[in-house]
Amino acid sequence: MGVIRRGLLGGFSGRVGNIVGSSWKGIAVIKSLPLSVANPQTTGQVTQRNKFTNTVDFSTSALSAWIKPLWDRFASQMSGYNAFVSTNVRRIGETFTYLGQNFQMSAGKMDEVQSIDANWLLGPQQIEVSWDSSLHGSYETADDQILICLAYEDMPGLLTFDTTSKRSDGSTNIMPMSGSDLNKKVGVAVACRRPDGTVVSDSFFHDFTLL
Repeated sequence: MGVIRRGLLGGFSGRVGNIVGSSWKGIAVIKSLPLSVANPQTTGQVTQRNKFTNTVDFSTSALSAWIKPLWDRFASQMSGYNAFVSTNVRRIGETFTYLGQNFQMSAGKMDEVQSIDANWLLGPQQIEVSWDSSLHGSYETADDQILICLAYEDMPGLLTFDTTSKRSDGSTNIMPMSGSDLNKKVGVAVACRRPDGTVVSDSFFHDFTLL
């Protein structure tokens, strides 16, 4: 039972519902207890926790490669990492085996990169990613940095990044991660960033199969 002393605005001790009154260094303190969850293992709760865990695991791997350069500058009242997780927690899914079309690598006012393609180069055992290097919008420059993320089907955590290419290059060859093999689907997410970091593009997603 809670007890209120000296009227409604006076000191309060004990518990009423999920509100607890106490005294700390002579100061009346009121705290709110977390709501009790009768069954923390409901299907919905487990699904949401799995989505969040998968998104955090993925985000940790990608943090320095492109989450920080593409999200930090533009996130409002939170870190770029938190903004990315918040945006993609519903997109990555409960069982993270592949990225998918809804994945958002970046969001910005620069037009997304056009005509993305990817091919398996058998000779050098590399993945060639190519794009349209021409300029289409007012925010684009030939020196824009191209940031690429490759994710492999059924291999969560196996990611390859390329952050050294420029728009004018038109293509780059990426060495696949150890463990990737033929007949695997590969998701390719591509984004652009102005060299000074002031403008970024929406991301573009493409998938193909290593043949």
